Amino acid sequence: MFKIDVFKRKAVVFHLLLSGLLTVGLATWILWRWFPAPFSFAAGALTGLMIVISVDMCLGPLLTFIVMHSKKSIRERFIDALVIALLQLSALSYGMWQVYLASPAAVVFWEDAFYLVKTGSLQQRYGEVPDLTAFSQQSVPVIYALKPVTSEDLRAFNQALHAGVVPFEQVSLYRPLAEGLPLIKQSPVNIQKLLQRFPQLQPQLDALGDQQAQQTFVYSALRSEYGKYLMVLDDSAQLRGVLQLPE
Repeated sequence: MFKIDVFKRKAVVFHLLLSGLLTVGLATWILWRWFPAPFSFAAGALTGLMIVISVDMCLGPLLTFIVMHSKKSIRERFIDALVIALLQLSALSYGMWQVYLASPAAVVFWEDAFYLVKTGSLQQRYGEVPDLTAFSQQSVPVIYALKPVTSEDLRAFNQALHAGVVPFEQVSLYRPLAEGLPLIKQSPVNIQKLLQRFPQLQPQLDALGDQQAQQTFVYSALRSEYGKYLMVLDDSAQLRGVLQLPE
């Protein structure tokens, strides 16, 4: 029967426990700061968490299992542990940076739906994430993008399009959501048809408000690469919730 070196086994167990604590801390940070509710899953929080877990829980302990052994000197063990820690932290730092770039910087309504705008997209366009607190005070700003009207605005809009900047990432178009509520109401999602198709959504709606309140809600699609979602707003343009639609 295959026997594992005692020191190797203890080192792997210790590394797993330490990595587990670090993973819990990082996962909490990701969900709290970078992918806050109610946009966590719509923005791909699960993908981000999988990156952190796969790097933190697999890479370091696996290297420890391969490298560590009781027959090595204390100096060799120390060097091995240092190299493993540096490799794990380097990989984890890169993974966390990629998760940060994928986090939602804003949710923007354009034409007939809401779109998630990633932090990395705004950093690429503007060098940093612009301050959007003038449009929304939410942890993930919910914003309306105004279609350009004047010739000057249209010229700037088309120049940005030719440069590859999609309309909902053009910060110059951003306005408070309340300004766009009349337009959002013009292209609503038919919630009654949706409930007939997916009656399991009713309890989620009931959690957002009673039947009388639901009659005043405004429903709009949220475009996401991680599934189909529904934005629920009240009549004062306040976000009430985000519902995931069954596939």
